Amino acid sequence: MKNFSLEEETLRRILKEVLEEFFDPETSLELRPEMEEKLRQSLKEKQECRLLSFEEVFK
Repeated sequence: MKNFSLEEETLRRILKEVLEEFFDPETSLELRPEMEEKLRQSLKEKQECRLLSFEEVFK
């Protein structure tokens, strides 16, 4: 078994939490529908010259 430092374990846990929050675990890493819609809206507004903040997209 590979030994990981505490920092590596923390980073792995954080990555796992992010993936589970934003991606549907039942599929091959497809965005959750609500996240996909927020990103679409952000892109649409970007084209209209209004950028959403990172917090607005991922809240």
